[in-house]
Amino acid sequence: MAAYETDGGTLLYDVRSQWRTGFVADMSVTAASATEVWRIEIELDAEITNIWNARIVSRDGNRYVIEGLSYNDTLAAGETASFGFQAKGSETEIDGDSVRVNGEGAGETPPPPPPIVPEVSIGDAVATEGEDQNLTFTVTLSEPTTTDLVIQYETVAGSAAGGSDFVPRTGQLTIAAGATSGTITIDLLDDNVVEASEAFVVRLLSVEGGEIEDGEAVGTILDTDVEEPNPLALSIADVSVAEGDPAETGGGSGGGSSGSGLFADGPLSTDGNQIVDSTGAAVEIRAVNWFGLETNNASPHGLWARNWQSMMDQMKELGFNAIRLPFSGELVSTGGSPNGINYSLNPDLQGLTGLEIMDAVIEYAGDIGLRVLLDHHRSYAGDGANGSGLWYGNGVSEADWISMWEVLADRYAGDDTIIGADLHNEPHGPATWGDGGATDWARAAEEAGNAILAVNSDWLIVVEGIGAYQGDNYWWGGQLGGVRDYQVQLDLDNKLVYSPHDYPASVYNQPWFNDGSDLYQVFRDAWGFIYEEGIAPILVGELGSRLATAKDRAWADAITTYLGGDFNGDGVNDLASGEARLSFAWWSWNPNSGDTGGILNDDWTTVRSNAIDLLEPFLEAPEGGGQEPTDPAPEPDPNFAVFTVALDQAAGDTVILDYATSDGTATAGDDYVATSGQLVFEAGEQQKTVSVEIIADNDVEDDEDFILTLTDSDGGSWQAKATITDDDSTDDGDDGDDGGDGDGPTDPPVEPPVDDGELLASFSVRNDWGGGATVDLVLTNESGEQISGWEVAFDLPTEIRNLWGGVLETDPEGRYVVENLSWNGRIDPGSSATVGFNTVEGGLDVALLNAGADFDIVIG
Repeated sequence: MAAYETDGGTLLYDVRSQWRTGFVADMSVTAASATEVWRIEIELDAEITNIWNARIVSRDGNRYVIEGLSYNDTLAAGETASFGFQAKGSETEIDGDSVRVNGEGAGETPPPPPPIVPEVSIGDAVATEGEDQNLTFTVTLSEPTTTDLVIQYETVAGSAAGGSDFVPRTGQLTIAAGATSGTITIDLLDDNVVEASEAFVVRLLSVEGGEIEDGEAVGTILDTDVEEPNPLALSIADVSVAEGDPAETGGGSGGGSSGSGLFADGPLSTDGNQIVDSTGAAVEIRAVNWFGLETNNASPHGLWARNWQSMMDQMKELGFNAIRLPFSGELVSTGGSPNGINYSLNPDLQGLTGLEIMDAVIEYAGDIGLRVLLDHHRSYAGDGANGSGLWYGNGVSEADWISMWEVLADRYAGDDTIIGADLHNEPHGPATWGDGGATDWARAAEEAGNAILAVNSDWLIVVEGIGAYQGDNYWWGGQLGGVRDYQVQLDLDNKLVYSPHDYPASVYNQPWFNDGSDLYQVFRDAWGFIYEEGIAPILVGELGSRLATAKDRAWADAITTYLGGDFNGDGVNDLASGEARLSFAWWSWNPNSGDTGGILNDDWTTVRSNAIDLLEPFLEAPEGGGQEPTDPAPEPDPNFAVFTVALDQAAGDTVILDYATSDGTATAGDDYVATSGQLVFEAGEQQKTVSVEIIADNDVEDDEDFILTLTDSDGGSWQAKATITDDDSTDDGDDGDDGGDGDGPTDPPVEPPVDDGELLASFSVRNDWGGGATVDLVLTNESGEQISGWEVAFDLPTEIRNLWGGVLETDPEGRYVVENLSWNGRIDPGSSATVGFNTVEGGLDVALLNAGADFDIVIG
């Protein structure tokens, strides 16, 4: 902070925050004598782009003349007025000799030094494992102090376990007066196990005489037991597949909902109360909230426990088609400094800002067919909604908020992965609806929505409700009763979606859970009427529960029934033909949501079955809306050529292979679908498959073939051929060959291979430490049809200690029996489901395990 004393008064100047291209500063002026209008003059080598609680009277080059506004320009002697501004540029210093306060000049007078309260940070550390090895974490101070600094800390296990990988410790570090750093040393242990790198956390608990700035560091232990990899040896066999029959044209006419939740390429729009894709088909948004970017972590939560892409893959596999992604305005303005990420599990995020991590999430969502709804959850990094209940305040103006959205609209313009903008999370408290004042949320939503659409006309504008309207209280963001009196008006009339939030009694025991209210009518009065009366589409942006109480389960049954189209709970679907069910975003993916829990359990991997069971009817394509389809035209399932790629032994580390198809006598687009991508063998995996869709026709022709080529980064190359056998006949009544002259032998018909829908089951040992092992049971669908439900029985020469990814039982003969969970029972052609378990004994031979398993598989 700088102070400038003049005969006209005192000017204080402080740079609050700074980034590469700009900064935010605070100023205050204290009058030496009474003023009618206070005025300051400064020289600043930067462009002031936004100013609050003051106005710029004139600017000449770098010289600014600034006055107060009508409500703060008159000061008594000794009275102070405060204001601030945002500027573009990297030079923040004011020329002290240029400063004039109320006409009087000054030089800079340094303020008295503040007490030294250093910020304390701890850095990550990496070391190889071993009995005589250790990890040394450096703790740094932002500045030295005049007294000793005492810091309490602890270790927290992660993929590295205390007692087997490192010596757990709780202790105290003292940094002497005048010093700016100290170290914490954690001893490592050698477990003699060939394994991937592991990690744990050192956490700072408290600091006497300082403040914790970055209180967690990741310690990564590099395994020294990894053997030198052998030259990559793999096999890929040729395959043969029948061409199959094309889809029939014509057929009966269909009615009912087209709201499949599958989006055509292109942006979404609205049509009455429907959200429609670029073809005009009604769609359902069935999203899950993945929070964390809005918090002080500046990254989606769970990255300390798991790889980010694997979680998104699981979201897709479970049937969600979108992610509601909360973020803070601070993340957009500063980029954010991520923490709480295990970079050994997420190496591709190393060095990225929080905003760049959001970019990565959006890009990968597009790659795997998910959409993203951006949710401005709060202004500054933290938890929950804005404390003010408004979309502005605490130094952030409404104009700042709108400008932030314009930046994002421009940043992601042309990217159809983004559904749109959920303008602000849970307006409440002083928020009003339709009165035209500063706290009018409907007015603000109009201004922000139109500003966004002026930059990016593709986005939906998602508008939440408020907390109370005309004395009628509801959930924060859930009360949309004001829409009856005033509807948000956008310049584009096909982009508005209303988005209430709705929760059960365990979140807050609202009166309607206890007074006998009909929950269906409660929904209809607060927000459902908007959909039922055709005003606009509804996307319930947050709903969730642990489903642990009778009240919660009653609420869950009612709201899912309502979302499904039964608006009064009478068992009759009220959707009209062609209408989609209402859209939603479940709160949350994260298990660390205290009120509701998440889709995932606390291990950040396994799925909470009661939540998925509740949502399962929505996570599958709907059967129809108000009417069932009649006489649908039959379409055969697509046929696939499935290549099996096998390493000669389980991968000791990650192996990545690129693959691509190329024409032989078969032509891409006519005979098969051109396919390319990557196969990733994680440590312990040995077998993968590549599926290529076959395009059927009715032409009588010779067998045709195409090539699949695999390559690795070292220049290795492998090929296999797929033969498409023709199964069409001339059917021309000629008993001879195609020549029709009756001469020569008759060619036997080519029969397609029998599709018995078999699953291939195999074990792979992921990790074996002698005293136990981690084993994967991999089930691969080698048929051309989707498998729905499976059960596998097998023998095992050791006892299973715990199992995930399935339900474990034993049969009367003492064999292990594993049945699918609700989320992994469906296996597409060429895809796999994996069940993992630990054994009480180690030293396992994977070949002997597979030879002695005697797998017995039941499908369906």
